[in-house]
Amino acid sequence: MRNFRLRAVVSYFFTKQVNLKQFKMKTAIKILVLLVVSACTYPGLLAQNAKTITVFGTAEKVVEPDEVCLSLTLQEYSNDSGTKMVISQLETELTNAMKSAGIPAGNILVENINGYGNYGGYEAPEFMISKMYQVRLPNLDAAGKLLAKMGQGLVNANVVNFNSSKSKSMMSELKAEAMQNAKEEAEALLKLAGKKLGDIVNIEVVQDYSAAYGYDAYAPFYGPIPAGSAGKVSVKPITLRYNLKVAYAIQ
Repeated sequence: MRNFRLRAVVSYFFTKQVNLKQFKMKTAIKILVLLVVSACTYPGLLAQNAKTITVFGTAEKVVEPDEVCLSLTLQEYSNDSGTKMVISQLETELTNAMKSAGIPAGNILVENINGYGNYGGYEAPEFMISKMYQVRLPNLDAAGKLLAKMGQGLVNANVVNFNSSKSKSMMSELKAEAMQNAKEEAEALLKLAGKKLGDIVNIEVVQDYSAAYGYDAYAPFYGPIPAGSAGKVSVKPITLRYNLKVAYAIQ
């Protein structure tokens, strides 16, 4: 009899503990679900209640480049006497040509190197090395002087890009101009709606790769093609552009 009562008491307390654990678990799950629903709903409510206006601000400037990046390729070859002109000799010719043209040696960088086996004709096969370099020059006149002093080892030359040494300072000015343009656009739109502009809510930098690089594309916006100096060929301009997307609060 006593054993029966003891088992009953133990069973009662065990059942209570299990029910209490189940209650706590259900309560915790309900709280977790409520928090998740609140977290998902709250941003939507904020977006519905927030009064903002989003506009784009753009600023650009067309400038004449004062830096030229020239790509050169030197190729080993055999001269008329059958002597092989190795790449080290060709590099010496290049550095001497740069010195004669007044171009610092630090303005040249090796971009790539490759080679091929020469199996043509009846001569013994030779492995010919070629190197590609990038040279920074102040203008096209310097490029012309450099190329005129190069020998037979130069097999390829082309302009990689044009740049302006003042591009960094100009971009700082364009950032401020783009912000001002965005503000003026937002103020103009809100004035039509009878509202006032508030504080900035968000700023996003927009990448834009659609800048035109041909003179013809500039004509409607920047006037006719500028005439070059007498006896001098003009270099195509480059466009510096900065774009922003700005969100303002509406008062």
